[in-house]
Amino acid sequence: MPKINIPWKKYFRLRYVLILVLIIILAYMAYVYIEENTRIVPEELLNTAINNTLAAESYQFHTRSTITVEGEDKVFSDISGERADAQTFHVVGSMLGTEINVYQIKDTTYRLDAVTGKWIVTEDNSLLRESLLMAELNPLSNFYFKELISTDYLGKEKVFGKKMYKVECIPKINNKWLDDYFKDLKYIIWIDRKDKVIRKATVTALSKEKESSSLTVEVELKNFNKEFHIQPPVVQN
Repeated sequence: MPKINIPWKKYFRLRYVLILVLIIILAYMAYVYIEENTRIVPEELLNTAINNTLAAESYQFHTRSTITVEGEDKVFSDISGERADAQTFHVVGSMLGTEINVYQIKDTTYRLDAVTGKWIVTEDNSLLRESLLMAELNPLSNFYFKELISTDYLGKEKVFGKKMYKVECIPKINNKWLDDYFKDLKYIIWIDRKDKVIRKATVTALSKEKESSSLTVEVELKNFNKEFHIQPPVVQN
């Protein structure tokens, strides 16, 4: 293979160009990093994410609530589900150690009896009126904030294979169950950088009755505004 001789002037000129290009690339990367991180206003970012999330007409979710009593963790609920609209959803999982499988189709509730294996149908009923079940069946109720007391931006963190904004906040909430039984709520929230919606959140709180008892709620959300076809189960007489 013939040897290629590059005149020294051309060599230094090429080297100068490559160094200049490298400097430009590094400067651009530094600018993007600084611009992205300095322009983030935590409270504005969180308010935007909450508004976008609450505006979603449909989504899939998983929630897990754990109550810690005297250092021992007890799973209060572990539920997965999907909502097609404000009045139509399907959830499966466990609550207080009991398996649940529930459909809500408009004003009709279908519950699978864990003992008989038969569907119990209740018309003119909405489970969302039961405040104890609100956070489990409507996970977005965890983000009904009256006021943000403090909000801190914690940088970016990879969740579900994507880098997301991470925010910590202490809010006053509009959730009767949480407000009645717990205090000192603190949220860690992961926000999708592109769509500005909440993808994950961890809520911690202390019991009002006994500070040695605490609550941890984990919420995962995905597939916002997708079309879900939720049909009632076949009920056998």
